[in-house]
Amino acid sequence: MARNGNVLIPSFAVERTQVILEDLLALFAAKRLKPVNVFVDSPLAELVTRATQRYRNGGFDLMSVPNIGFTHTVDESKRLEKMSGAIIIAGSGMCQGGRIRHHLLNNLPLSQSRVLLVGYQVAGTLGALLRDGAKHVRISGHDVPVRADIAMIETYSTHADRPELLKWITQHGPISSSVFLVHGEGPALTTLAKDLSDNAVAPYVITPTLGETWNLTPGQGPNKTVEARTDVQMQTNPPDWTADFAVFESSIAKRLRALPSDAARQSAVASLSRAMKQAEGF
Repeated sequence: MARNGNVLIPSFAVERTQVILEDLLALFAAKRLKPVNVFVDSPLAELVTRATQRYRNGGFDLMSVPNIGFTHTVDESKRLEKMSGAIIIAGSGMCQGGRIRHHLLNNLPLSQSRVLLVGYQVAGTLGALLRDGAKHVRISGHDVPVRADIAMIETYSTHADRPELLKWITQHGPISSSVFLVHGEGPALTTLAKDLSDNAVAPYVITPTLGETWNLTPGQGPNKTVEARTDVQMQTNPPDWTADFAVFESSIAKRLRALPSDAARQSAVASLSRAMKQAEGF
């Protein structure tokens, strides 16, 4: 805030946004942070916040704080472009969609801005690219240089961790047949499957793969009838060519001009054209 830049917080509309607002208000109340303007640019987040206020018992009234505003229309969202020194909270939490992408487009090139990631970023998402230090990203067809500061707070996740998951599944026992683990990244699923098997929670613990079909029959074990897709690795871990392309495209003109002659530039363009033709026939 001292740089008079905006702080962008990509956040899920349900629970995460409300927790962030609570913490900001606590910082304001304790005078640890100057009470700057906070804009929640998510109609769904506003609905959830209103529901939270209706049924809660105590705490801050998030809807009546003078410096917290909720945008409603696209025009109101676009008017935030003219703001500086503000905190903007918008979805989605991993920057894959929603209004946050519009704000990233305008703020990532600004060195005085900061993007504060407040949740887990799945590999391949725009949020993960920013977390991992990408210098250029592609947003809505635009190549965007990343000059803003990128920071992350790891402690806001409210997902159950391994002990809680084991406890929850065990309490639902006895499980006579199968447990299917379908949500999570590979290493975590493998570890949880081993823990469940070691604790004899169920006779069968399965981590299905994209494309598989399983038949479930009462009194019998699960039966896989269709194998996984052969391109499953490509589908689950797609290479993010768009980020590499953004870097390449932003530098190509400069690199061509740096060549010693028009003949050298023409030769380079011809080489690029040949490479594309080879790729098209691959």
